[in-house]
Amino acid sequence: MKHKTFVKNIIIWSILVTILSNKIVAATIYVQTDQNPKNEVNKLLDSCWHYRTNNPLLALDFGNKALNLIEKNELTELKPKTLNFLGVVERKLGDLSKSHDYFMQALDLANVLKDSAQIGYTYNNLTDYYIKKASYSIALENVLISYQIFKNLNHKIGMAYSLNYLGEIYIHHGDYNKALKYLEEASVLRLAIDDQRGYSNTIVNIGVIYYNKNDFETARSYYGKAIRVNNKINYKKGNATILSLIGDIHFAKHNFIKALSSFKGTLQMAISSNDKAGIIENSNKLGLVYLKLGKFSLAKKLFEDALAIANESGHLDQEMLSYLYLSQYNAELKQYEASLQYLNKYIILKDSIYSNENMGRFADLQTLFETQSKEMENKILKKEVSFEKTTNSYLLIISVVVIILILVLVSKYKAQNRTNNLLKELNDSKDKFFSILAHDLKNPFQALMGYTDMLNDEFDEFSNEEIKNSIKSLQKISHNVYDLLEGVLEWSRAQTGRMEFNPTLFKLSEEANSVIQLYNQNAMNKGISLTSEVNESINIFSDRNMIKTIIRNLVANGLKFTNNGGFVKILAEKTKNEIKVIVEDSGIGMNQNVVDNLFRIDIHHSTTGTEGEVGTGVGLMLCYELVKHHNGKIWAESQLGVGSKFIFTLPIEK
Repeated sequence: MKHKTFVKNIIIWSILVTILSNKIVAATIYVQTDQNPKNEVNKLLDSCWHYRTNNPLLALDFGNKALNLIEKNELTELKPKTLNFLGVVERKLGDLSKSHDYFMQALDLANVLKDSAQIGYTYNNLTDYYIKKASYSIALENVLISYQIFKNLNHKIGMAYSLNYLGEIYIHHGDYNKALKYLEEASVLRLAIDDQRGYSNTIVNIGVIYYNKNDFETARSYYGKAIRVNNKINYKKGNATILSLIGDIHFAKHNFIKALSSFKGTLQMAISSNDKAGIIENSNKLGLVYLKLGKFSLAKKLFEDALAIANESGHLDQEMLSYLYLSQYNAELKQYEASLQYLNKYIILKDSIYSNENMGRFADLQTLFETQSKEMENKILKKEVSFEKTTNSYLLIISVVVIILILVLVSKYKAQNRTNNLLKELNDSKDKFFSILAHDLKNPFQALMGYTDMLNDEFDEFSNEEIKNSIKSLQKISHNVYDLLEGVLEWSRAQTGRMEFNPTLFKLSEEANSVIQLYNQNAMNKGISLTSEVNESINIFSDRNMIKTIIRNLVANGLKFTNNGGFVKILAEKTKNEIKVIVEDSGIGMNQNVVDNLFRIDIHHSTTGTEGEVGTGVGLMLCYELVKHHNGKIWAESQLGVGSKFIFTLPIEK
């Protein structure tokens, strides 16, 4: 008890001393003000940038004072830079959401002011934001924009930042050759402009590449080189990062005592500088060491602390790891139900992160980046040729004729290749769909293997209740996989024209009522009202099985996303030219972006239902194909928090 009180007092005194020292430093600098408001803002911004790492709270104070002076004196041209600085400081403090808000404000204003340098810096800052959110394709998109801006400006500092971020992105993707190429370019640039701190960060990233390749000696040599640079410039935060990375090497070599010392030191430094990202990462690492040493209560506390901060600040990559480590912790204690719950959260979060990672898009962006320099050279060459031709009227006439001929040939070439391009796009879309499908099949099979392995290895440790729950889970996963495969089979038959089309005249209400009976028990289990309001007088000449399949999939979709106490109902309207069928629900609804992409096979839009139901989106694509088979149309109308309507029309045969 005395120990806890002592620690508590130390923390309180540390906070008080930090606040007091901040006020003293701020007051000291603020006394040295300039009569020129613009100069005063620049001094405040210099202080904000200087303290951004070692004392982000003080940096925030300087940044806010600069922003107030800008507003007071209408120094709008300095506002994008100030907003960018504030965004960086908020990122250091762990508030990713607030940092993103500042960056977007900076980007909007920089575009209005046509401030190219600040536009470039904002895209670099957004790159770092998306790296921390584990959205690497979006990060790549932003950094390619920033690099091109800085390259056009010949802005070497900005180019070096962009190249360093490119290296980080490719490290996360496991493409170490590309990562090394960009990081070596960044290191050369940073040495050329004498950016010692930036150079240190870049060679640390090179060390991380060798660590990931299990070449620990080479990694340590780069870390040592960075430490020598940091000592020259008194870059303490850089040394703290390296200390944590050296701890990773100790951990990989099973030298847990040395790893413990490294992570403890780094965590303390992160706490003292209020570095949220450092606190989360090193809490997770320290927890793993305690887990290996059998100190379970300490491990659990650190994992839970890391999870809470990661969840609050939006660091999804570390939140995902916290779930995985808590699953491992519970498995060590043979608390298998809790272990499975955390493992499931890890899988869901990992799925949500990486299903948004479109590898095709990533590759396309990379290709664009690699060809941009060549395209710029070609453009310059064309301008030079054009200039030379204008010096001679005779050559000018020839050049015009040549250009016209080229345009004619290009036009013919495009016409001949339009069909091929369309086919290629369709094939690419299907390739992406099958990639998504493979991903959706892999997760349930991983879960199946996990359950069966655990039942096989630890069967004697399970209670009867745990065995029963595991069998229920296995049954649920098996049915989900079967439903997915059945849907894919029907979809493929529709795609390849192997699905028989047998139109007959029948009452639409009969098939609607048949679907109601099929899903009535499911609806009752969730406390949902499931009804049909289709008039018995509506007759339809269509393929009966196909229409039932469409309604069945739409009703299942509605039940999946509707909460207890809600409703799902089937309606129909008949006009002179068509029959409109509506499946309406009072569920959670969708935003417009999701609605617009529902029936595209190249975009993954599956979402977990209100009670954890898992789907793949194949059912909606099947509906699309079957409606198209009837020369009809299908679309969705939805509002978040209100509900959705899925509507399809069938033309009335004359």
